[in-house]
Amino acid sequence: MSCCRPEYRKVVNEQEEKVNQQGKDSLPLLVKIIIVIISAAAIGTAFLL
Repeated sequence: MSCCRPEYRKVVNEQEEKVNQQGKDSLPLLVKIIIVIISAAAIGTAFLL
């Protein structure tokens, strides 16, 4: 695919949108992991006290 092709910009924009969508999907998983770690730490602290 060369940069002189008329639909080049359209294809690049579509690929960029797909990458951005994948980035949005991974954020909630990270948030869930952080919540689980914080919850486990809170429960562990409660048992130690």
